[in-house]
Amino acid sequence: MGTNGPETADVGQAGSLRVVDMAQPEDEQKPMRVIEDNVGRANEVTVGGKPICEYEGNEQYPADDTVVRVVFEQDLNHRVPGWEDNTGRLGEFLTEFEDEWSVSVNDYCYPRSRMKEVE
Repeated sequence: MGTNGPETADVGQAGSLRVVDMAQPEDEQKPMRVIEDNVGRANEVTVGGKPICEYEGNEQYPADDTVVRVVFEQDLNHRVPGWEDNTGRLGEFLTEFEDEWSVSVNDYCYPRSRMKEVE
């Protein structure tokens, strides 16, 4: 972390990268894992027909920011045994796990600059 304020996440290490949502109060931030580090641009990627950049909390981030797909560690801990052994290929592992066990974990898309890397 830098001393000039929070560092946004360098998401080139999907799965092994642990992040939190900087838009949330610090005491409410829950750790997440990046499972896809470049879904597209926030003004192009849509969820429910609405661009990511237009969702509440995302307006303050650049509309052309890269979107990352994340899963909450809490969900992984409760639903996916062995996920920690597969952080280097977490997205692929979750797809295989869902195919085999019919158990899925919700994923979410955020602008990259909204994420902060944590240990």
